[in-house]
Amino acid sequence: MDKTIFVADLRLNQVIKAVPFSLKEFEKKISRQDKPYYNVNLGDKTGEIRGKIWSDGISDTDISVKIGDIVLVSGVDRKSTRLNSIHIPLTRIPSSACNNKYMYKNLLTYDHV
Repeated sequence: MDKTIFVADLRLNQVIKAVPFSLKEFEKKISRQDKPYYNVNLGDKTGEIRGKIWSDGISDTDISVKIGDIVLVSGVDRKSTRLNSIHIPLTRIPSSACNNKYMYKNLLTYDHV
């Protein structure tokens, strides 16, 4: 999967679909209206962006995500010229249960004759 949209490229009212970002923060909160929402912080090599998953978007969100996961983000920023409020359903990209160093070592010693 090639990344073509970066944090530095995001603009007000830009719609994004299934764009990968690193999950830096994922914290459940309760609004003044007593509704749940999540504060998130997403990043890539160009920077970070804060966002919110409001109560109406939680059902579309994989809440099993963990800090450091690569997540697919879809949504649009409608609230701020500084891009600090983005509606984002998150989809976790599955990773291997194998140790990265172990897999890399096996890859280097693979005999493809």
